[in-house]
Amino acid sequence: MIRDSIKHQLNRGIYTDGTNYSFDIMTIVKGLPKFSFNVDMLNPKFKPGQYTAPFNEIRFADFKQFVPDKYKSILLRKEHIPGSYNDFLQLLKKTLENVILNRMNETDKYIFFHSAGYDSRIISAAMAQVRDSGKLSMRNVHFRCHQPECEGFYKIMEAEGWPKDQYSCWEGPAEDYYDIGRSDVCVQGWVPFNQQMNFWSDMISKDQERDWICIAGLGGEMYKYWAAKIKPVFHECANPLLNLLIDHYPHHGQWENQWALRFKDILLPMWDYDYLYNLSHVNLKYLTSVGRDGGDNIRVDLCKLYPYSFQSVPHGEHGYSWNISAKRRKEIQDLFYGGTFYKHYGKHIPAKINFAEKLYGWEAKLWSVAVTIYDKLI
Repeated sequence: MIRDSIKHQLNRGIYTDGTNYSFDIMTIVKGLPKFSFNVDMLNPKFKPGQYTAPFNEIRFADFKQFVPDKYKSILLRKEHIPGSYNDFLQLLKKTLENVILNRMNETDKYIFFHSAGYDSRIISAAMAQVRDSGKLSMRNVHFRCHQPECEGFYKIMEAEGWPKDQYSCWEGPAEDYYDIGRSDVCVQGWVPFNQQMNFWSDMISKDQERDWICIAGLGGEMYKYWAAKIKPVFHECANPLLNLLIDHYPHHGQWENQWALRFKDILLPMWDYDYLYNLSHVNLKYLTSVGRDGGDNIRVDLCKLYPYSFQSVPHGEHGYSWNISAKRRKEIQDLFYGGTFYKHYGKHIPAKINFAEKLYGWEAKLWSVAVTIYDKLI
């Protein structure tokens, strides 16, 4: 199962058995005559390779084979885009507004997973510019945030002039705030089950998700990584900035593909090929680190080009309070230790892993594959 967005934005996390391709790991594995779990992943110290998947018979496809011919030049970096620093900022701004115009319409319903960070406010400011130009009303977009970034988010929305019925912050219950640890939400691979986090169920039920396209600000951190002198592990392509972004961005793209499969599609304006090309062909002399608040000068300065007074709103901190209830903790443990995966591989696995306390590492990834994938396949 491949979404339409693959035609215009970079897509990671596509599984293949060598013949078939899908965002959905379940579709690929169910099509196999037989399958076997990659037992190397039972070793907490094992580091998966560039294309390693949780099952031996499948792998992650090389994203480059899905880049349309007209965008192949994005994989190279022969020279930077000429012009002054301000010219470059204006080019990024104009390109992002064109992405909004070309990829959105007046008929689909959109939910924008918006934070108080720079990528989100840059994208929503571009939407506001398109709205103010009269080219698209943007009335079919709802902006949704969650704690602890709601205060900054509200200020950004007010500054950009969005009607109050177009934005909201997830209130959520005191316990099980993000509703994680569910067996019926496939996380699409070897990723922590905190990526099941749901902060929209009060306005969009599970059976309504297919009526919406979700929007996210993923992909805008290229310059932060470069400015911090982060070294990539894998060589994905010959464009060093794009290579760094793809290599260092968490996991293989399973999170965005989980959303793409739950919703009608996913729109990632900063992964759009037109925007990525310009982004990754910056003159490197223009790029500097500015510390934690944004991470790089270009996103900070790009914000200043918009006529909205959100520049003083601090960069949001993604601090998550999972607040998993005692009932859900027991369910999480029972689902794993009572499941088929543990029956098959339990002799290799500790008997007392507290999965609800280990939400970011090997333990959470193990739970994800065991409960939301393997046990559903057997």
